[in-house]
Amino acid sequence: MSLQNTGKANWKINEVTAKQKEVGQSQIQFSHATAMNRYPDEYSAVQKYFESFATKKAMKFSLLSFGSSTGEEAITLATMYFNDTKFNLFGVDLDQESIDKAKASVASQDPKLDSGKVTFFNGKDVDIREYGPYDAIFANSVLCYHGTRGVNPKSIVDKYPFADFEASLGYLDASLNVGGVLAIVNTNYHFSDVENLYKKYRPISKCYNFVPKVDAKNVAYEKMTDNGMLDCVWVKESA
Repeated sequence: MSLQNTGKANWKINEVTAKQKEVGQSQIQFSHATAMNRYPDEYSAVQKYFESFATKKAMKFSLLSFGSSTGEEAITLATMYFNDTKFNLFGVDLDQESIDKAKASVASQDPKLDSGKVTFFNGKDVDIREYGPYDAIFANSVLCYHGTRGVNPKSIVDKYPFADFEASLGYLDASLNVGGVLAIVNTNYHFSDVENLYKKYRPISKCYNFVPKVDAKNVAYEKMTDNGMLDCVWVKESA
């Protein structure tokens, strides 16, 4: 499957439902905790995937850090994995203070990043599709309700039901090129359970996940298997 990198000028914005947009532009995970190079196995897997397109000189790639917090993920990707001029990074968050810190971090990089290499924006003001389509979307530790005192399966199902998880993924899918990759670590539910969407994707890598999965029907945690190693990078094979 070759990457359909159409560029914004030729891209017809994919429609999203009102539910997908509402959930996609709502804050689910309220923690702003992050770190540089937090998910190296995932980042390396995506980097390896894009190596197959390295000889196509005319191609440009847009990568999105969804829930970018204070910018460490986007900066990691821009400086350690995708520092080639072919790649531009975008980071979206809903907390303006975090966005301001992210912009300041980019400005303080030494050596300086090229102008336009990393762009941060507030998802309350700008729909992610405005900067799309993307060739990779990273949504790590954001599609989950986790880390809050007293959290349990019932509170997760109440605050972030499976239907919202499904809508979140639909929102991201609408901005991802065919041939692009969806990279996700730590969710409350399995991507594979969103059957109508998952059939368009093919998994290519596994990563360690520490957020527990929830059985929404029985309102209970699933038993962790395979030492937390789960699919974390998928290629979008059809529209």
